[in-house]
Amino acid sequence: MGLLVKVALFAQENEESVTPDDSGSLELTDNDWEEIYCELEAHAIAGIPFEWAMEHLKIPEAVRSRWEQSRMNQVVVFSRLLQEQSELCRLMQDAGIPMVILKGTAAAMYYPDPYARAMGDIDFLVGKSDFQRAYQLMKDNGYQLMYEENHSKNHITLHKNGFMFEIHHQPVGVLDDCKEGEYLLELIWNGIENAEIADVDFCRVPMLPWLQNGIVLLTHIVRHLKTGIGLRHIIDWMMYVNSKLHDDNWYGSMRPVLEKAGLETMTKSVTRMCQLYLGLSEKEITWCSDADESVCGDLMSYIIMQGNFGRKVLMQDKGARIVGEVHNPIQFFKLLQEKGLARWELAQKHPVFKCVAWLYTICRYIKKSLQRKAPVKTLVADVKAGKYRRKLFDELELYQK
Repeated sequence: MGLLVKVALFAQENEESVTPDDSGSLELTDNDWEEIYCELEAHAIAGIPFEWAMEHLKIPEAVRSRWEQSRMNQVVVFSRLLQEQSELCRLMQDAGIPMVILKGTAAAMYYPDPYARAMGDIDFLVGKSDFQRAYQLMKDNGYQLMYEENHSKNHITLHKNGFMFEIHHQPVGVLDDCKEGEYLLELIWNGIENAEIADVDFCRVPMLPWLQNGIVLLTHIVRHLKTGIGLRHIIDWMMYVNSKLHDDNWYGSMRPVLEKAGLETMTKSVTRMCQLYLGLSEKEITWCSDADESVCGDLMSYIIMQGNFGRKVLMQDKGARIVGEVHNPIQFFKLLQEKGLARWELAQKHPVFKCVAWLYTICRYIKKSLQRKAPVKTLVADVKAGKYRRKLFDELELYQK
């Protein structure tokens, strides 16, 4: 799978290592191809190697047919999303509300073929002072609320014409209760005032300046390392680095920011991992060369195991996710409290119960564990998986505050 991504995204750099003749004669069975395709779909990256694979590889007809249909659907969704996004941008512009697109097309623009990137929701950011006005404007123009207004502290989700729109007043993944997070948030909010316009298939996309856009992509990885991450998140970052983060920009602009934010080690590890396994060039990107390659290998294995947004381990990963936070009592307690407040209706209706929302989360987890087959064995597996996650996160120097 990594080889397919490598040659598809960096064909010129890798043309000597994988030639059409060599690739066409790969000895893969129909079952091998089925597994490869399923993995690509699980990580939401099947569109990336599609064109190259169809031209150079001998793919079983059943897999080829499914792959072609998936690619056609992806192109249609991307085209419709661009239309809906353009309409949203016009609406905000006419109302005098500055906004920028987060991820999505603001990440796809770095790909050789933007349509190769799978698209989901339309996420956009407005300033805190404009948030309620932008939200009301959307409701007045046919956008309907998807969840309760307090579904997330960072954004509200609405839908229209088959697409979900997340209006953010701060990007997810940036901690707002520490000085490092406050520093990043201030930097990103300042970026709205200096928004740039990118053209994606003749559609104008308002986006953060390159530095802040990179920080958003990076903090998105940070967040989903805990909650479920896949190769799509990593490839977004890799294509950004390939386009914008060569040595001059790293040492001149990005490194001082990430040093102050405590994210330098994680950033180097993710980027070096992309060089080792996904084909990112080392030319002019030497700033990550001192990353621990054994950690990069562990990180790659962890990501492959997860799938896009953790879809491959969605159910069995929840216990390990909670146990994995136990090394930091403060953040562990906050995690339990946040989950309790989000799920416990009694605490939502009666403030007096909010202070014990953490206890509800613990009881809920114990109850669910007892309902599963072999509950003791399951708990032991959760503890082991949690320790593995904790060790990896410590090596990346994450969540140490």
